[in-house]
Amino acid sequence: MNKFYTLLFAIVFFASANAKAQCVPDPNNLTLITPDTTTNFVSGTVGQPYSQIVYIHPPEDSMVLIPGGPANPILVSDIEVELISFSGLPPGLTNQCNPSNCIYLGGVSGCTEISGTPTVAGTYPLFAIIGASGTILFGTVSVGPIIDTLLAYRIIINPSGVGINELHTDLSILNISPTVTNQNVEVQYQSVSAAETFITVSNSLGQAVSTQKIRSKSGINSFTINTSALNNGVYIISLQNKTQKITSRFVVAR
Repeated sequence: MNKFYTLLFAIVFFASANAKAQCVPDPNNLTLITPDTTTNFVSGTVGQPYSQIVYIHPPEDSMVLIPGGPANPILVSDIEVELISFSGLPPGLTNQCNPSNCIYLGGVSGCTEISGTPTVAGTYPLFAIIGASGTILFGTVSVGPIIDTLLAYRIIINPSGVGINELHTDLSILNISPTVTNQNVEVQYQSVSAAETFITVSNSLGQAVSTQKIRSKSGINSFTINTSALNNGVYIISLQNKTQKITSRFVVAR
């Protein structure tokens, strides 16, 4: 994957273009994105204020392989990356861009702040639709919208009154197969206790496309999702009981 597309996928979690920015860019931080995937985002707790500042510094130019263009990568300059739509944050949290239009210019430091008071415990991967543009020898080229799932970036929200080292996992997804499908997806998960479990499938915009309720038994459980009526794209699957919510994803491709 070339550096330009890596840049696009790295910043897909940036936030609502309508929010007033609270963070202050750091012009001395020239790293593409801080924190990186090794450090990841801080964890939070239900009912307690949460804040995570992310610093962004896109490159001014990059070598890009243009779809349908020359066989070799060409130089793209004056890079701009824009957040078009965003979903996946824990309930109670929002994102605020700086600059406020959520357009990040190459060579210019920016930031975004994830903040609020989380209301539902769980592990939340982040999803977004982005667009990008830049200038090549023959004019301006646009890339996107691109739909992608950031499995490396996530926010973990602990239940109220439970510390990170005390967190008891009631639900856990053991396997999703296949992760890229054109027909059915088999989900295997474990529940510590017998309980009603709500299963929701959402598209990359966070819109629910199906919801069902099943009775989980204590131990290993499984169910099948028929994807024949779903359009191509990334889908988020959520399992939730009274104490916990867990999420994962699969891709429909035909």
